[in-house]
Amino acid sequence: MAHPRRLTVDPNTLERPDYTLPAFAEPRQQIIDINGSTEEQAITLLNAVWMASNNRDRISWQGQLDTDAAEAAQRAQDLAAAEEQRLQDEVQEAAQAKKDEVRKNRDKYLPIPMRPTPRADLVLAAPYALRRLEKALYLELYYYTNVGLDAASSAISGADDEVMSMRQNEDGSASWIPAATAKASKTAIDDKDLSWEQVMEAVPRFITAM
Repeated sequence: MAHPRRLTVDPNTLERPDYTLPAFAEPRQQIIDINGSTEEQAITLLNAVWMASNNRDRISWQGQLDTDAAEAAQRAQDLAAAEEQRLQDEVQEAAQAKKDEVRKNRDKYLPIPMRPTPRADLVLAAPYALRRLEKALYLELYYYTNVGLDAASSAISGADDEVMSMRQNEDGSASWIPAATAKASKTAIDDKDLSWEQVMEAVPRFITAM
């Protein structure tokens, strides 16, 4: 089925030609010769034919506008629906990725209770750790894990009292401490290598010590 001719000019803006002008002498003469009409009748017929054609084009033009508007509205609706689906897919993918991450790293996403830091027994970390905190220097959380505290306790209790190291105090004075506790532990673990269980052990103690 052939598509209707698409109009490119609004017929409502067109003006009827003046068929009395010399430019239309030929069509007037053709009507006179065929119908035996007078020139006045020929002009009237030409006007009537133009008006009928223009009225038909006005109806087609309005139908064309209505069709264009409906198609544009449908395209906008389809685009909106596609965008909504895309956003829903992104949300679902993100939610699934989060679930997968939580399932693979359960300890990382354990909830942290919102309660005051519990009051525990006095924690004695290694003197090296205490000095670092006093000077506001970086200190690994390891020194406040169970393993780090046990190592500090063993080092202090097993230190040879005859092997001492001088410590420079804040006021400029000097004091003597067991050499075994004056430097960083050789078994210290970097923060990034601690397990989540060890992090949860150390953080409350670390905060209290600060």
